[in-house]
Amino acid sequence: MDYQFKRDIYGNPVAKLSMEHEVIGRWLTDELSGNISKIQQLLTVIEQIENGQRVSFRQQATDFELNLGPSEVEFEAVERDYDCDQEQMNASYLEANELNTDVAGCCCGLVDFKQVVLSWKEYIC
Repeated sequence: MDYQFKRDIYGNPVAKLSMEHEVIGRWLTDELSGNISKIQQLLTVIEQIENGQRVSFRQQATDFELNLGPSEVEFEAVERDYDCDQEQMNASYLEANELNTDVAGCCCGLVDFKQVVLSWKEYIC
């Protein structure tokens, strides 16, 4: 999995991942951002899964639901029930911000995901 971290013009951390994993980049940027506490909580959950103390973990975020299992991590798009005007506004926002509106989710291995989260934590510290 290829990834790159940088700062936007306001100094906020931004994660860019390869196209097949861009959802993870959006999730790191939007949901974890620079929140060390959230990052550490996630790393604790990953370690619990790796050690067999926990079978799985599920967390719903703004746009995606995160599902952690013993070997795989899955991000699924959260379906929203918007009226037409809201959908048009969202589509305009997504287009203006160059986000891929066709992305419904992605999967990766737990080990790879943990490495990305550790790298993100190191970057923002």
